[in-house]
Amino acid sequence: MKAKPIWANIVRCVCTSVVLVFCLAVIGRIYVLTDLPLYAVVLAGVSGIVARASYKEKRSLYKWLSVRL
Repeated sequence: MKAKPIWANIVRCVCTSVVLVFCLAVIGRIYVLTDLPLYAVVLAGVSGIVARASYKEKRSLYKWLSVRL
């Protein structure tokens, strides 16, 4: 079964998040997530968006180069 890289990354991210929340709940430190500053959450989201955009640019550049070579 082949999955597109974006979907594989989404599944990996969701699974990692679930494990993190579960572990924090087990040790009684779930409040750590609610104590995160808003700027940290926004910065993480922007970082993901930028990474996705740069991935798309890189793919189109590789495609353009492969046609030219």
